[in-house]
Amino acid sequence: MKIITTLALTAIIGLGIGRTMAQAPIVASKVKLKTFNDVTWISDKKPEGDKITIIDFYNENNPSCVNILQSTVLPLAKKDTTLQIIVLALENSAHLENLAQGHPRIIVGIDTEKKVYDKFDVKYVPFSIVIGKDSKIVWLGMIDQFYNKINN
Repeated sequence: MKIITTLALTAIIGLGIGRTMAQAPIVASKVKLKTFNDVTWISDKKPEGDKITIIDFYNENNPSCVNILQSTVLPLAKKDTTLQIIVLALENSAHLENLAQGHPRIIVGIDTEKKVYDKFDVKYVPFSIVIGKDSKIVWLGMIDQFYNKINN
């Protein structure tokens, strides 16, 4: 399943068929690591370049965010070790601390100044961005919709 997910992600990213621009405007053609300079990381890991990356903008008080984390983000983290998954919230909590400790493949960060949220014009959560290995944004929207698209 890991190989299928990676191949599907690579195909969608390479062909551009995963784009859904109706949900939000693309505000940056390439995402650089310095985008995350103001984030406080509560995980031991930090984001790296040259990886397919999913950024999940998250709020634990939003039932949809919790559902997507449980039904899509965590399974992706378990299935595909080549993906870099970032969960980004506006405030820290025991729940996020547990997520960072219990899932070493997930990078958890706090964007208290809302700089990353603003850079990507995130107006609502749940909201996710998929970034290709070439640092180009290929999906803006809800990650469960992207996941369903690559698995159907």
